[in-house]
Amino acid sequence: MNAQRARLAGKVEFFLESLEQQKTEDHSEELRKLEERIKVLESEVDPDALEEAMQSVAQGIAAEAGEILDSLPFDDSTRKRRLVFDHKKLQCHQLDGIRQVRMPTIGSDENYLSLHLAFYLVLHRLFAKSRRPVPGLIVIDQVSRPYFPKEKYEKMVDLSEDGDIASKLMDEREKVRKIFDLLFKEVDGAANLQILVFEKAFFPEDERYRNAVRFTWSKPEGLVPADWPEKPLT
Repeated sequence: MNAQRARLAGKVEFFLESLEQQKTEDHSEELRKLEERIKVLESEVDPDALEEAMQSVAQGIAAEAGEILDSLPFDDSTRKRRLVFDHKKLQCHQLDGIRQVRMPTIGSDENYLSLHLAFYLVLHRLFAKSRRPVPGLIVIDQVSRPYFPKEKYEKMVDLSEDGDIASKLMDEREKVRKIFDLLFKEVDGAANLQILVFEKAFFPEDERYRNAVRFTWSKPEGLVPADWPEKPLT
């Protein structure tokens, strides 16, 4: 009888020890998860951690914009300068050594256009990837403006391969095509991106371009109705 009692007591003691050990282990795991969660929450409200995260994102934006810029017309003498995105001021610029080259002094209209396009496209990629509540829409007024300014070309510019404009300004024609090639590629590769371009340049032999044209505005049926009131200049 004593032997049976001893064996029973031993089993009970072993069971209680195992149960206590299991409880302790379970609480330890729960405690570990809570500690990790506390660290994550602290990092989300810590100013230094937030600034580090924002700087990392801004550097990524600038680097990706530089990759896009390689596919766009841009002054070769300044193309390799490092790009910088200022997330606090929502501004972008280049670095020439330690000197900041800001947008107003970035150079030609071509540089200005291409740099803006590169950053706009990267930002929309980021918005889509992060599922931010930003509409996937970019509106551009005249991609061809740096090459065919309104002062010289008021009407539609026919950029067919054998057109008068194309034969005289082949380099400008190819630059405009290069920009549109990138825009078409970007839309094709994005799930919910729409790029709306108001443009007078026209590539009649380009099927993508023809299919993308939704309406051709010309006087008297312009985009803005002629009877709309005009705000007096002050």
